Amino acid sequence: MTDSDVEQQVEVEEREWSEEDEGATARSIVSESAIEEIRGRIIELFKTFYEAGDGEWLEIREVGNVLRCLGFSPTLEDVEQFTDHLMKTGEKVHFNHFLPRIVAAYENREWPRHSREELMAAFETLTETKLISKDKLVAVLTTLGEPLTQNEVQSMMNHLAVNKEGNVDWGSYVDEVIDHEAQRM
Repeated sequence: MTDSDVEQQVEVEEREWSEEDEGATARSIVSESAIEEIRGRIIELFKTFYEAGDGEWLEIREVGNVLRCLGFSPTLEDVEQFTDHLMKTGEKVHFNHFLPRIVAAYENREWPRHSREELMAAFETLTETKLISKDKLVAVLTTLGEPLTQNEVQSMMNHLAVNKEGNVDWGSYVDEVIDHEAQRM
C-alpha cells in the first residue's frame, strides 16, 4: 500500500466516521494543537508496542493497550468494534488509519474512565468493609467480567498496599487511581 493509498483511505474513513456522528461537526472539539499532541503520543506508543518500532504500524492485538495508554477505558467488545473499523494490512494497522479514529473517539468522548463512585460501588459488591483479602481480589480479577491477565494483576498488585493480615484497603487504592488519572489528564 502506497502513502497515497493510505491518505485516500484515511479521507474516506474520516468522512464515514463524521457521517456516523449525526450532526457532529468534525474537529469541533479537538483543537489542532491537541491533535498534534495526540499524534505524538500515538507515535511513541506505536514505537513501544510494535517490535519494528518505526511508529507507523501497530499489531492489532496491541490496540486495546494503546487505547488504555491514551486514557480510554474500552471493554474487549469496544476494542473489537474499534479494530473492525480500521483498515488493516494482515494483523497490523497503519498509524494514518488509527489517528483519525482516535481523534473521533476524543471528540465523541468514547470509553470514559470510571468515576470514583462507580469504582467504590464495584468494590462494595465484594465486601462490606474497605478491606478485601488479596487472594479474593486476585480471584475476582482473574475470573469475573473481563478477566485480567496475570501480568495485569501483577501490575495492579505492585501498587497495592497489603497489610499483615493479607488484606488490601481498596478505598485508598480507588482514591490513588482516581487522583493519578486526574493528574494525567
